[in-house]
Formats: sequence, C-alpha cells, structure tokens
Amino acid sequence: MADKDSISESDKRKSYVQPASIPSEREAAFGVGDEVQMRVTEAGTNGELRNIYKRFKIAARRKVTGRWQYQLTDPATNALHEAGKWYPEASLTAST
Repeated sequence: MADKDSISESDKRKSYVQPASIPSEREAAFGVGDEVQMRVTEAGTNGELRNIYKRFKIAARRKVTGRWQYQLTDPATNALHEAGKWYPEASLTAST
C-alpha cells in the first residue's frame, strides 16, 4: 500500500473497496462418507422421465473459489455418480 504522504489529493477523496487478504473460511456442510440426497432425473418403468430425490454418499470434496463441491457415490452400485462429476453444495441436502 502507498505511503499516506505519497497519495495525490484527488486519490485521497476517492473511496476504495479492498478485498480481504484472507477470505472468510466457510466450513464444508458435508464430510466424506456422509449420506446426502440430490434431485435427479431418471426413466420410470413406463419410460417417462421423472424427477426423484436419490440418496448418495460423499466420495470426495474440494473447495473451488470459496465454494465446496462434492463427488458422489451411488450406494446401490458403489460407483461414482456420472463418472465422478463434481456437484455444488447447494444441490445437495442431508439425508433424513
């Protein structure tokens, strides 16, 4: 940051917003192994697509630009859902 005496008069009158050097650390809502639900679209027995809430387990998590993302495992197959696609925290809810 510039020395107070080296700032021009016009700059002294300006208002600045400076981002925090350390953004607030937000904890993840879910841990690896936690059971969650997510709305998915699946084909029904009659072939029609339907939206349902499906249960998954958290396989991995990562923080990208301050937001948590998760990889999900389908408990029925024990495989990563959609080949390991990362899902935002907002699309998941805790299983009840």
